[in-house]
Amino acid sequence: MTTTATLRLRVRHGRITTRVFWPGATRGAQRILVALLDPSAARLLCQRAQRVVLALPPTATGNDALDVARWAGAHATELGATEGAVTLIDGADVTRLIFNRTHQGDPS
Repeated sequence: MTTTATLRLRVRHGRITTRVFWPGATRGAQRILVALLDPSAARLLCQRAQRVVLALPPTATGNDALDVARWAGAHATELGATEGAVTLIDGADVTRLIFNRTHQGDPS
């Protein structure tokens, strides 16, 4: 089971709504994934990869993603994750990450 929260974060050109997903049993010492994904895919990624996932809406720009990644790195401890350990991913990366975590162990 995952835990979720909705955040409104300041980015270069306004604010963006971001969904945060935490894996159920594991807290702390985790990496953060900032992903351009819909919430259902982000929840699945969180569960399978056992990472904190910040999901950006499909309308997010590259600059939005970078701003959210920087914010997440600066607030990692508050998010229950490893300080500064942030990875920005897209849909193709998600498929690879889930496969690696499921079949070959942690790729990081």
